[in-house]
Amino acid sequence: MISTDYRIRATAADGLLRAAAISLTATARTAQEIHQAWPVAAAAMGRLMTTAGHAGRRLERPVRSVDGRRAGRGTIRPGGGRGAG
Repeated sequence: MISTDYRIRATAADGLLRAAAISLTATARTAQEIHQAWPVAAAAMGRLMTTAGHAGRRLERPVRSVDGRRAGRGTIRPGGGRGAG
C-alpha cells in the first residue's frame, strides 16, 4: 500500500523565509487501529506524532527517537484499556 503521508518544506528569501506542511493521516489511522483508540484520542495522537516528527527533523544532529507525552487522565479506547499490549 502506498502511504498518503507527506512532508513538504520550502525556503525563500535566501533562507529568511521557511514553511513546512506535514500530513500523517495514514499513520494516525494506523495508530488508532493498533491502540483501538477513540477518534478524539486518535486525533490527539496524530497531532503529537506530527509535532514529534517535525521537531525531530529540526534537531541539529541525528537522533534515534523523540519522546512525546500526553497529560490526559482518561482512557484512549472504549472499555478503559490503555492501549495495545
